[in-house]
Amino acid sequence: VLWDVQTYANYEIPYEYKYKNFRLPKYIHGAEELYKQLSNDKPYVLVHRRSFRYSDGFPINIDNFRKANNLPNIRIIEITEGITDNMMQFVPLIERAEEIHVVASSFHCLVDCMYNKTNGKLFFHDIRADAIMKINSAENNNCWTIVKYEIKL
Repeated sequence: VLWDVQTYANYEIPYEYKYKNFRLPKYIHGAEELYKQLSNDKPYVLVHRRSFRYSDGFPINIDNFRKANNLPNIRIIEITEGITDNMMQFVPLIERAEEIHVVASSFHCLVDCMYNKTNGKLFFHDIRADAIMKINSAENNNCWTIVKYEIKL
């Protein structure tokens, strides 16, 4: 059973509400400042490799992935612990990223709900063995490119 779909079913809420009813605050204190600090108003790739099981991050190498897929060289901003305690402050970075790379995590859930608020290409790194969730669907316009791993952790 996919945990995210099951959660909505348990509360008798249609799964598509995850996307249809998702709203962001109009103003997020410190979000624009964080965007300017991390991006320097230049193009970037946003990367989130951490989850509660791998607080130091899953061993995915974005540079190698990008080279292997002939993607242009671009600055990488990796979300690490200690940047901010407010995940919502990353909203402008999500909206303006050229690419976003994530693993199964709460950050993935935020980006997924924002799929229609970014023009960036979305990559889901399917490396987490215990991630049993719906990645692509009609509800999110099948927006994710799924990067598969032979060995999952």
